[in-house]
Amino acid sequence: MTLRHLAIVMPAFNEAEGIRGFIDEIRECVSPLADRVTFHVADDRSTDTTATVFDGISDVDVEVQPLNRGHGPTALAAYRAGLAADPDLLVHVDGDGQFYGSDFPG
Repeated sequence: MTLRHLAIVMPAFNEAEGIRGFIDEIRECVSPLADRVTFHVADDRSTDTTATVFDGISDVDVEVQPLNRGHGPTALAAYRAGLAADPDLLVHVDGDGQFYGSDFPG
């Protein structure tokens, strides 16, 4: 069964160095699972360039939080953004690359 829309939500803080490759890996692994895959990154006021890594990338939405509030509130912001996109399924992964794209079932 192929999903209509899979949303990946991701809280992030100072992940500019590795987050692009991480999302590229996930995208490659999950693209057969859904007609549409979107990524919703909640940036917890990173002091690096995390907020701009995905400028111009249409399937990645980055929402910079108004204040640095820690993982929990930032994860909730990512959930809100992902749910607003009306997915069939929403999956949470952290932006630090502690998961592999291959962790998603094929």
